[in-house]
Amino acid sequence: MRSQRASIKASAHYVSLGERIALEVPLTTTLSEDAQHGIGKGGGVFLRDEASEARDAIGWELKNALRGRVLHPRTKVYLDVFVRRSDMKGDPINLLDATADAVKGVVGVDDRWFAVAGLDWELVRHERPFLRIQVWQAADSN
Repeated sequence: MRSQRASIKASAHYVSLGERIALEVPLTTTLSEDAQHGIGKGGGVFLRDEASEARDAIGWELKNALRGRVLHPRTKVYLDVFVRRSDMKGDPINLLDATADAVKGVVGVDDRWFAVAGLDWELVRHERPFLRIQVWQAADSN
Protein backbone atom coordinates (compact mmCIF):
# COMPACT_ATOMS: atom_id res chain seq x y z
CA MET A 1 0.00 0.00 0.00
CA ARG A 2 2.81 2.40 0.88
CA SER A 3 4.47 2.02 -2.53
CA GLN A 4 1.16 2.71 -4.29
CA ARG A 5 0.82 6.01 -2.36
CA ALA A 6 4.40 6.93 -3.22
CA SER A 7 3.81 6.32 -6.92
CA ILE A 8 0.63 8.41 -6.87
CA LYS A 9 2.51 11.26 -5.15
CA ALA A 10 5.40 11.00 -7.61
CA SER A 11 3.08 11.23 -10.60
CA ALA A 12 0.98 14.12 -9.26
CA HIS A 13 0.96 17.32 -11.31
CA TYR A 14 0.77 20.15 -8.81
CA VAL A 15 -0.84 23.50 -9.46
CA SER A 16 1.89 26.11 -9.64
CA LEU A 17 2.08 28.14 -6.45
CA GLY A 18 0.52 31.54 -7.06
CA GLU A 19 -1.59 30.26 -9.98
CA ARG A 20 -5.27 31.12 -9.53
CA ILE A 21 -7.97 28.65 -10.44
CA ALA A 22 -11.17 30.55 -11.23
CA LEU A 23 -14.69 29.36 -11.89
CA GLU A 24 -18.15 30.80 -12.14
CA VAL A 25 -21.40 28.99 -11.38
CA PRO A 26 -25.02 30.14 -11.40
CA LEU A 27 -26.10 31.42 -8.01
CA THR A 28 -28.74 29.33 -6.33
CA THR A 29 -30.31 29.85 -2.92
CA THR A 30 -29.60 26.20 -2.06
CA LEU A 31 -25.91 27.08 -1.66
CA SER A 32 -26.68 29.28 1.34
CA GLU A 33 -25.79 27.73 4.69
CA ASP A 34 -29.34 28.63 5.83
CA ALA A 35 -30.87 26.40 3.13
CA GLN A 36 -28.39 23.51 3.30
CA HIS A 37 -29.87 21.37 6.04
CA GLY A 38 -33.25 19.96 6.93
CA ILE A 39 -34.63 18.13 9.94
CA GLY A 40 -35.94 14.61 9.43
CA LYS A 41 -38.97 13.00 11.04
CA GLY A 42 -36.82 11.53 13.80
CA GLY A 43 -35.23 14.90 14.54
CA GLY A 44 -31.95 14.18 12.76
CA VAL A 45 -30.29 16.81 10.60
CA PHE A 46 -29.56 16.01 6.95
CA LEU A 47 -28.07 17.72 3.91
CA ARG A 48 -30.83 18.53 1.43
CA ASP A 49 -30.57 16.94 -2.04
CA GLU A 50 -30.64 20.36 -3.71
CA ALA A 51 -27.75 21.56 -1.54
CA SER A 52 -25.75 18.45 -2.35
CA GLU A 53 -26.37 18.97 -6.08
CA ALA A 54 -25.26 22.62 -5.84
CA ARG A 55 -22.04 21.61 -4.05
CA ASP A 56 -21.47 18.91 -6.67
CA ALA A 57 -21.84 21.50 -9.44
CA ILE A 58 -19.08 23.60 -7.87
CA GLY A 59 -17.00 20.47 -7.46
CA TRP A 60 -17.31 19.50 -11.12
CA GLU A 61 -16.43 23.00 -12.31
CA LEU A 62 -13.39 23.06 -10.04
CA LYS A 63 -12.26 19.61 -11.21
CA ASN A 64 -12.49 20.81 -14.80
CA ALA A 65 -10.50 23.94 -13.97
CA LEU A 66 -7.80 21.91 -12.21
CA ARG A 67 -7.41 19.62 -15.25
CA GLY A 68 -6.00 16.76 -13.20
CA ARG A 69 -3.55 18.87 -11.20
CA VAL A 70 -3.57 18.88 -7.42
CA LEU A 71 -2.93 21.47 -4.72
CA HIS A 72 0.01 21.15 -2.38
CA PRO A 73 -0.99 19.49 0.90
CA ARG A 74 -0.38 21.40 4.14
CA THR A 75 -0.05 24.69 2.32
CA LYS A 76 -2.51 27.53 2.88
CA VAL A 77 -5.35 27.65 0.33
CA TYR A 78 -6.80 31.09 -0.41
CA LEU A 79 -10.45 31.57 -1.38
CA ASP A 80 -11.88 34.65 -3.03
CA VAL A 81 -15.66 34.60 -3.42
CA PHE A 82 -17.68 37.14 -5.39
CA VAL A 83 -21.50 37.02 -5.50
CA ARG A 84 -23.65 38.80 -8.07
CA ARG A 85 -27.17 38.87 -6.65
CA SER A 86 -30.41 39.90 -8.28
CA ASP A 87 -32.18 40.62 -4.97
CA MET A 88 -31.38 41.07 -1.30
CA LYS A 89 -32.60 37.61 -0.30
CA GLY A 90 -29.97 35.39 1.23
CA ASP A 91 -26.73 36.33 2.85
CA PRO A 92 -23.40 36.15 0.94
CA ILE A 93 -21.48 35.29 4.12
CA ASN A 94 -23.54 32.10 4.37
CA LEU A 95 -22.32 31.05 0.91
CA LEU A 96 -18.75 31.01 2.14
CA ASP A 97 -18.99 27.86 4.27
CA ALA A 98 -20.79 25.87 1.58
CA THR A 99 -18.25 27.05 -0.99
CA ALA A 100 -15.36 26.03 1.26
CA ASP A 101 -16.93 22.60 1.77
CA ALA A 102 -17.26 22.11 -1.98
CA VAL A 103 -13.67 23.22 -2.59
CA LYS A 104 -12.37 21.01 0.23
CA GLY A 105 -14.06 17.97 -1.29
CA VAL A 106 -12.23 18.48 -4.59
CA VAL A 107 -8.78 19.77 -3.70
CA GLY A 108 -8.10 17.31 -0.90
CA VAL A 109 -6.79 19.96 1.50
CA ASP A 110 -8.56 20.20 4.86
CA ASP A 111 -10.38 23.51 5.31
CA ARG A 112 -8.30 24.34 8.40
CA TRP A 113 -5.68 25.35 5.78
CA PHE A 114 -8.12 27.78 4.09
CA ALA A 115 -7.88 31.55 4.30
CA VAL A 116 -10.50 33.97 3.02
CA ALA A 117 -8.75 36.40 0.72
CA GLY A 118 -11.96 38.17 -0.23
CA LEU A 119 -15.72 38.07 0.00
CA ASP A 120 -17.64 40.66 -1.98
CA TRP A 121 -21.03 41.05 -3.65
CA GLU A 122 -22.98 43.34 -5.93
CA LEU A 123 -26.67 43.82 -6.55
CA VAL A 124 -27.64 43.85 -10.23
CA ARG A 125 -31.39 43.41 -10.52
CA HIS A 126 -31.75 42.55 -14.20
CA GLU A 127 -28.73 40.35 -14.81
CA ARG A 128 -27.99 36.72 -14.18
CA PRO A 129 -26.88 36.04 -10.59
CA PHE A 130 -23.68 34.02 -10.21
CA LEU A 131 -21.00 32.93 -7.79
CA ARG A 132 -17.36 33.46 -8.83
CA ILE A 133 -14.73 31.53 -6.91
CA GLN A 134 -10.96 31.85 -7.09
CA VAL A 135 -8.69 29.33 -5.38
CA TRP A 136 -4.90 29.54 -5.11
CA GLN A 137 -1.86 28.86 -2.98
CA ALA A 138 0.72 31.61 -2.57
CA ALA A 139 4.35 30.75 -3.19
CA ASP A 140 5.28 32.08 0.25
CA SER A 141 2.41 30.52 2.26
CA ASN A 142 3.26 28.08 5.05
